[in-house]
Amino acid sequence: MPRAIENQLETCWNAITKLAGALFVDGRMDDRTVRAALGMTGDPAYDRMVGAAIRCGDAPGSFAVHLPYA
Repeated sequence: MPRAIENQLETCWNAITKLAGALFVDGRMDDRTVRAALGMTGDPAYDRMVGAAIRCGDAPGSFAVHLPYA
């Protein structure tokens, strides 16, 4: 396993187990299911902020994302 993703795997382990459960039950999963497990909404700006927080070591669901007012 590449060392570069070890922290992300540890950080996202709870989301990974949710996805594994969905895969076991349904036999497949779509992009919406993966985004939901990571706390993403489908809004590109919001999802970029969530992705950045995850890469910085925050576990999905353990932080709040507030987009700037337009």
